[in-house]
Amino acid sequence: MLARRALLKLHAYFATRNHAPSEAQWEALRELAGSLEDMANGTAKPVFFLSSLDPGVGKSQTLIHFVDALLASRDHEHVGVLCPATFGTDPFPS
Repeated sequence: MLARRALLKLHAYFATRNHAPSEAQWEALRELAGSLEDMANGTAKPVFFLSSLDPGVGKSQTLIHFVDALLASRDHEHVGVLCPATFGTDPFPS
């Protein structure tokens, strides 16, 4: 339910930005949202999830819209989000 809510809002957001991912890209974004929902529900497998989508497809916007749906869910008031990020530095220096 969280993934569905997030993807509906994401689709509407993309429409306002004239952003039209391909069907294959949408499938990857659906899988990302589904994995996030599994994590929120405590049903995700204990493995690292990595998306190989190109920059600009919508990974960050998917996360933003998912967190919005998560925060609106009374069933997930006990769930937190940790999103580490680096700014202004190369996370993989040579």
